[in-house]
Amino acid sequence: SALLQDCGEFLAPYISAARLTGEVRNDLDIRSASEWFARMLFSLFTTPSPFVDTRDDEGVAGFVRAYVVRGFVHDRGKR
Repeated sequence: SALLQDCGEFLAPYISAARLTGEVRNDLDIRSASEWFARMLFSLFTTPSPFVDTRDDEGVAGFVRAYVVRGFVHDRGKR
């Protein structure tokens, strides 16, 4: 969809910058990661959750940090 593509293209420079600064994995494919992140955001915003109160900014941020962002960083347990 055009909206998914637009959102992915919007996110790509931020994810690319994070890769350059070492905030995300060096092997992260920017295009795929941007699309995946956009899909997760769409799901979070459009599908009610029985566990995450989307009106609670801190709750949403914690969920995103724990599950969405973890897919972009190195597994610190393997270092």
